[in-house]
Parts: sequence; C-alpha cells; structure tokens
Amino acid sequence: MTAPETHLCILLLCMLAVACAGREPDPIPTSNLGDGRMSCLEIRAEITGNNQRIEGLSNNADDVRDKNVMLGMAGVIVWPVWFFMDFKGTDKQEARALEARNTHLGQLYVEKRCYRIHKPAT
Repeated sequence: MTAPETHLCILLLCMLAVACAGREPDPIPTSNLGDGRMSCLEIRAEITGNNQRIEGLSNNADDVRDKNVMLGMAGVIVWPVWFFMDFKGTDKQEARALEARNTHLGQLYVEKRCYRIHKPAT
C-alpha cells in the first residue's frame, strides 16, 4: 500500500469507529392508536411513568456529558479516545419525545374532563 492509500484506510476506520459511538435514539410516538380509549387512571399512570423515565434519561445524559468531558481531556494526550465520545444526544431526544407524549396525554386528560373526576390530593 502506498502512503495515501494507508492514510485513506486509517481515515475510513476512524470514521467507522466514530459512527459506532453511542446508541441510536428510540423515541416513542407522540400519539398511539388506542389513546382515545384510555381511561383517566391509565392516562395519569402513563404520565407518571413517563415522568420517571424522563428523570432517568436526564441523569443518564449528565453521565454521558461527564464521560465526554473526561474523554475530551484525555484525547489531548491520547487522541484515539475521541472516537469513543457520544455526540448523538440519544437521551435528550428520547426525553423530548416523552415530554411531547405527556403534552398529548395532558390534552386528552382535559378533553375527557378527568380533572373533574380525579382531583389531586393536597
């Protein structure tokens, strides 16, 4: 192999390694086919579950950010570690999808007048 071919192969391998860093986002849909048939209790339960998942994703996003900072600093000395940084923002995308779902469910909750049936405990 000539020097340019070697450099091209190294560049392609580096690009492949960068593409593998992090997981792909798997956002939930904003609305589902059976949403109109959900009871008020089911709506509230799903919103509560989504809020817990959003909190977990937020904590995970903080961990990913911290890891990226450490890898970025280490990359100054050993540059190949930069290929293990996660720039996809998977957790943030999934959290935004859950927030959009909660907004939709909140509108459904109001449309069904659930707030009259189930008043929050004080």
